[in-house]
Amino acid sequence: MKMPWKTITTMLLFSTTMVAGAQVSIAAQTQRAANVRSGPGMEYTLLEQLEAGREVLLTGRSTSNTAWLRMELQGREGWIIRYSLESDEDFTQLRVVNPRRPVRVPAYRPPVQARASRTVNVRSGPTTSAEVVSQLEDGERVPVIGRSDERTSWLWVDLDGEKGWVAYFTVAVDDEVVDLPLVSNSTAEETKIIPRADTGVTAYVFRTVNVRSGPSIEFERIGQLESGDTVAVTGRSDTGNNWLQIEFEDMVGWVAYFTVSVSGNPDALPVIEMDLDPTPIPA
Repeated sequence: MKMPWKTITTMLLFSTTMVAGAQVSIAAQTQRAANVRSGPGMEYTLLEQLEAGREVLLTGRSTSNTAWLRMELQGREGWIIRYSLESDEDFTQLRVVNPRRPVRVPAYRPPVQARASRTVNVRSGPTTSAEVVSQLEDGERVPVIGRSDERTSWLWVDLDGEKGWVAYFTVAVDDEVVDLPLVSNSTAEETKIIPRADTGVTAYVFRTVNVRSGPSIEFERIGQLESGDTVAVTGRSDTGNNWLQIEFEDMVGWVAYFTVSVSGNPDALPVIEMDLDPTPIPA
């Protein structure tokens, strides 16, 4: 059980204040996400990023104006800017220390992240024939922890501790993926994700039908269904069933109800709420 940082501060003040001129340690807490650097300045190497609310132990300050504070970071020294911290104690109690000479420290690299640009299926394996076990909503970001092959056809992602696969073309990735480990499907199969319920509703296509990114003709066309295609229906736009949400090429798309023949009970489908103001499509 974590103790409040104020309690930690009080304990540290009693236990670390020694003879005159000795260092005083102060406990503080980050009030926002904060970078930790190898020295007191933006030119120093970024070592780590701390989340808001992280408790830290301060052991010194850079100058009399206390712009940067020295802290303990996993057995080594780090520096954090003053305005990112909060504490009831006076930081001027900390002694002014000379930073160590800059050394080459491996820069901290945040994990590669993937962002869904529309609703994206997460599958149990790196193939469209694998079971759909979850979905990423438009704008949702997830860490990428592996890839399927040298071509990076599929990405292995972490969904709050569970794992799954997304097709590379369905997401935007914020960093290079070539350094990510190649993950065999046998390794991936060791993880478990609770699959979503099967609605049992399908749509059959008699002629070419446009598939759109949202339930309106104002939304971008993301593909087409051809005559004879059958797709799973996962939701509806409203109680009037004007538009149906379907599984489409490992993504989620929308088709107008009157353009398909539905098998099953569409009234039992969940109503999918979404912003009906589509993002303008560049000319």
